[in-house]
Amino acid sequence: MSTALGGQRLVRESQGTIGPAGVMSLVYQEKGGNTDLLIGRYEPPKKTMTFFKGSFRNSTGSVPLEGGLLDLVNVGYQFIDRPLPTKPVTYQVSDARSVKRYTLVPAEVWEFPIDGKKVRAQRFYKTTSKDDTATFEIWFSEGRNLPLRSVIGLSEQYGATIRVHLKKIPAF
Repeated sequence: MSTALGGQRLVRESQGTIGPAGVMSLVYQEKGGNTDLLIGRYEPPKKTMTFFKGSFRNSTGSVPLEGGLLDLVNVGYQFIDRPLPTKPVTYQVSDARSVKRYTLVPAEVWEFPIDGKKVRAQRFYKTTSKDDTATFEIWFSEGRNLPLRSVIGLSEQYGATIRVHLKKIPAF
């Protein structure tokens, strides 16, 4: 990311709750390089997502939502200690600019070397469309369903791919 941002940093922060249905985002913030801070705040009683630029004083608009919300950070933590879906599952996902629908499709099982051991993980991938060319793949470990690896393909506009690999499984 540092190369894509000209040596600058990308910082993403997620705050939310965990309930019987899994993770639900309440506030997601993103600051990339020298751009303004972007904030998305979900208000469950109103069933709306409000977007802000720079601070909570500068609203850039809001959208109505049906059901829960994930963000780009916590989508990978949705299934920790919960069963993985066996069929495609659709979520509302925010990037602090908008809300998009992500359909995650279960796929094949892979083996990854992590911390000197082979760990099996099931791959899930996001469907794409003409309007949403960004790709997303994530592998969840068997057992606890930890996110072991993810590949984020930015839209055709950017032509970049972000790869995240877990080097050690945390003990918790």
